Amino acid sequence: MEDSYALRVEGVPVGVSLWLEDPAGTPLPNPLPLAPGERRDLKVCYQAQGPGAFTAKVVARSLATGAENATWDVLEAVGAEPSPSSRRQTPRRHHPAQARRWSTP
Repeated sequence: MEDSYALRVEGVPVGVSLWLEDPAGTPLPNPLPLAPGERRDLKVCYQAQGPGAFTAKVVARSLATGAENATWDVLEAVGAEPSPSSRRQTPRRHHPAQARRWSTP
């Protein structure tokens, strides 16, 4: 049974913008539809107006079951250049440059 996942990012400071895209740079739909067993790589891209550090919690919530899967990005902003962070379902704690993939059960 196909499911869709509502994606959200928590803990992003004021002045930092973000967007979600696939590895090719195409914006992702939100919610993100996935067929059973399907896997999707995605990136969370952050853009800060100035230097600073923060931890962002990235959450995918199943619209069918309400189950959530979360990961954390620990980031240091050094300026206004976009900083993509790839997503993968496991491991739960990771360095922002590691790949991550969301998948359905």
